[in-house]
This record gives sequence, C-alpha cells and structure tokens, in this order.
Amino acid sequence: MLREFVTGARHRCAVPAGYRGRPGEIWYVRVLPEPLESMGFGYSLVFTTPYVISRQEAGRFVFADPQDWVAFFERTTPKTGVADADQAYAHLMKYGLSPHYWNDYVFEAYANHQPDMILLAGLPDVPSSRPHSRVNADKGA
Repeated sequence: MLREFVTGARHRCAVPAGYRGRPGEIWYVRVLPEPLESMGFGYSLVFTTPYVISRQEAGRFVFADPQDWVAFFERTTPKTGVADADQAYAHLMKYGLSPHYWNDYVFEAYANHQPDMILLAGLPDVPSSRPHSRVNADKGA
C-alpha cells in the first residue's frame, strides 16, 4: 500500500521489481492506474524500480525525514505557477521546475542500489544534501 505524500491518496500496488519496502520509507516512483480495471483486481502498478529516498547522517544512510520533504514541497510547489495546491504538486512531480529536473535529481542523489531498488539521498533543492551534486564536486567532496 502506497500513500501519496501530499494528497494522502492511497494506492494498492504491485511492484514488478519485487521490492516490498518498509514502513516509513519514502519512495519516488511512477504509479500506473489499475491495468485491468474492468476485471476488478484492485491494484495499480509501480512502473519503475522503486527509488527509496534517504538522507546521510553520521556517514550512514537512514530513512528520509518526512518533515524535510513537506518543507521541500512547501518551498517548491509555488514555483510551478499553478494556483491549486494539489495541481501544483501533480505538475511538480510530473514535470519538475525544468526539463531535466527529476533526471538531474536522480543522477545527483544516487547513493546505492540492489536488484529490486535504488537508493537516493538528499533533497532536490538542497544541492549539498545529494552525494553527487555539482556543488559537492566543486568542493572536492
């Protein structure tokens, strides 16, 4: 069961990659609608291998703090130019703030992986929080 971070919408999902997740994790995934709605299976499909969001703490990766992400969305959704909060969130998650917004985030936030999931670290708007950000590279990190 996945819960949309901002809207609270719940989605019962199948994850073809096989990752089951743990309570408290924040995932960045594309969720497709129920594939055979007329058959009534009652689940959606996670289209991508789950990106599990973490943060670095004392040299270790730990669950991302949900409050950090709430603050990120509060800072960022107004920048979309969309007045309705839910629509601004949907716009941000689909299009980002620039053509390569989410691609750049995934590239710079990559921390590790296993066959059924990819670990990311940091926030999209805090370059120093991402392991491979250009800011960290400029500092020699």
